[in-house]
Amino acid sequence: MRVVPYGRYVQRALASASYEGHQDVVKLLLNHGVAVNNIQGQNALSNACIKNNKEIVMMLLAHDVVKDGKFAGNALVRACSNSHKDLITILLDHGVAIKDEDYGGRSLSAAFCHGYRDVVLQLVENQVTVTGHHGGVALSQAARGGFTDIVLFLLQLSVDVHGEYGYRAIIEASKHGHLDIVKELVDIQNENVEIALLQSCENGQSVIVSLLLDRNVNVEGYYGQKAFCSACYLGYDDIVQLLLQHAVPLNGKYGSRSLVHASQKCNEFKYREIVYQLLKKSVDITGYHGVKALYHLCKEAHNH
Repeated sequence: MRVVPYGRYVQRALASASYEGHQDVVKLLLNHGVAVNNIQGQNALSNACIKNNKEIVMMLLAHDVVKDGKFAGNALVRACSNSHKDLITILLDHGVAIKDEDYGGRSLSAAFCHGYRDVVLQLVENQVTVTGHHGGVALSQAARGGFTDIVLFLLQLSVDVHGEYGYRAIIEASKHGHLDIVKELVDIQNENVEIALLQSCENGQSVIVSLLLDRNVNVEGYYGQKAFCSACYLGYDDIVQLLLQHAVPLNGKYGSRSLVHASQKCNEFKYREIVYQLLKKSVDITGYHGVKALYHLCKEAHNH
């Protein structure tokens, strides 16, 4: 009986054998001319990468499996997701998907998600293409992790810093206190500095707050006032001082709410200091929140 090398089930057999690591079966199928220059061939390559079956990957590459396309890209992604470094080297040396802007960026993103910094560097050194959607994801993840060298490299490759995910880079760097990265991004992502200010205030990143304020971030808008309110609530008195020095508005609802937040915990010194600074700056105490703040202050005074 003659086996049709292009038959659907024969090619599924190749994919299954590649996944299970059955080298003899893969070799037999290839020697009988089972096609690998199609989607099923790429699927076999991808399956072999999941289980780090290097010998099978080499067999498939030697038989000219298609090196670009969806499933070939998946092969690199899966190798990166599992930190199969030797396998990644083999794929990159054979040019698998590295210039595919989608799967190159997706591979980089997968390595970041699993914390494989050395894999990220391996991809970067091989000049993986990262200009697509996943390039922005990679940039944000690099900023979040504090990988300054990788952020700089991605910026040199013109990763979209204003796209759906790339825009978050300065926000993530500010949230996690990566000053050098914020310095690199603050001028090119200036449309997001107000959200970055909020995140840095909520996470006690006073050095980042100082940098953003020195770059004249708007403290009068929604995010600026909410940032101040959060700093008061969390007791970051150094950040409160910085924002007051840059004239954050106190005559709106967030000013009086900030006073309430600090008054509720004024048994602690840092909160009493915040209350003092707010009153010194003539925060509005005439409305509902002013009365509520007075109640908490009187309550704490009675307790002590």
